Amino acid sequence: MMRDIVFLIFSTYLMYLSFKKPYVAISLWLWVGLFVPVYWLYGFAQNISFNSIFAFTALIGYLFQSNKKKFSFNFSFFWVICFWIHTTLTSVLTIGVPDLVWDEWIKLTKIILLTVMIFLCIREKHELELICWITILSIGFYGSVESLKFILTGGAHKIVGPQGHLLSDNNHFAVALCMLIPLVVFLLQVSRSKWLKISLIGVLCLCTVAVLGTHSRGGFIGLLVVGGYYWFKSNHKFIVTSGILIVVGIAALYLSQDWYNRMNTIESATEDSSFVTRLNSWKVHTLLAMDRPLLGGGFKTGSYSYIWQEKAQDFDKLDFIETPLPSDDAGWAAHSIYFQVLGDHGVLGLIIYLTIMATCFLKLAWVARETQHLGEEHRWRSELARMLQLSMIAYGTAGAAVSLAYLEFFWALVGISISLIVSTQRFVIKGVIRVPN
Repeated sequence: MMRDIVFLIFSTYLMYLSFKKPYVAISLWLWVGLFVPVYWLYGFAQNISFNSIFAFTALIGYLFQSNKKKFSFNFSFFWVICFWIHTTLTSVLTIGVPDLVWDEWIKLTKIILLTVMIFLCIREKHELELICWITILSIGFYGSVESLKFILTGGAHKIVGPQGHLLSDNNHFAVALCMLIPLVVFLLQVSRSKWLKISLIGVLCLCTVAVLGTHSRGGFIGLLVVGGYYWFKSNHKFIVTSGILIVVGIAALYLSQDWYNRMNTIESATEDSSFVTRLNSWKVHTLLAMDRPLLGGGFKTGSYSYIWQEKAQDFDKLDFIETPLPSDDAGWAAHSIYFQVLGDHGVLGLIIYLTIMATCFLKLAWVARETQHLGEEHRWRSELARMLQLSMIAYGTAGAAVSLAYLEFFWALVGISISLIVSTQRFVIKGVIRVPN
């Protein structure tokens, strides 16, 4: 009870601060969505929707803000709105259970609203840094705690995400940790405090160990991609190599034979029952999109058992990848961000989704290129742009085997990316940064 009272008092103060500074409310809105503080409360505060409270304060604070950020057109933002409109249309014309579909649409709408608010309210360095810190205080906190449990139990503790959350699944949690690691590196690069740097190095090491401790093959591949890409782009390869070897060496002391056995199945994936189930799921979602290329089936319809039974009869249309017919009548999730969108919203929906990722990635490359040789005042833009790119690479790689197309963390990264791009373009207009040829 005392914990609930203290948290409520603290939240009341944060609400007051949020009305005056909408970017604080938006950061707290994201923190509540990722951290889910109600799982740490045991009394009356469990029934309070802190997510709704901070969303409301963000909206009210923005409406009454006297010096609103100037709206600038951005193609990535345009495609985000197009994706939301398209999902609305697919929900209206769904072949699934309307009540279930609209529940998922409401969840996505709230997430898209958060993305929009990030774009509208966040531009400055301290605002972007705050929202990066928020991700560390949520996902990074869970990753560090779970990693310490893993180490203290000699590797016996299997790492999972926060209970009752989308990230509670070990595979999902591993993807989020891979996406988080680049943001930790960014804050490590821009922080001036010695103790902050030491703390961030600790979080970086613990979250890396945590990815391994989830026993997630997709997370392991994502971690290899993140580490390899960062090593390739880094100007301090010796330091990066030394750090990677130290972390891997420590983790190897605690990894069990079961972990090695599981990772070895990557080489023989087609013989693994879990991977065969994924292939079947990808086929079902592909067939669903082939029948309805513009609209798909609507949210989660590809996981309905009767859809599986119906589409299993058409597996011969995709016989270039042979898989046995499903052994039971139960439906399964998409097990891929790409096939999830493809089955839910058709080929058109997937094109829009990939366009959002591509436009953000390419524009971030422009930001990194145009600001990397500037003074200290703007160099942080280059560092953040590169790390956001790396987070998206982690998401696109590790997310290929999990159903996380509507992950709040990813859409927040989209919002942060758009804000950074628009903020940098403003300096281009002012002539501070040269316009690319």
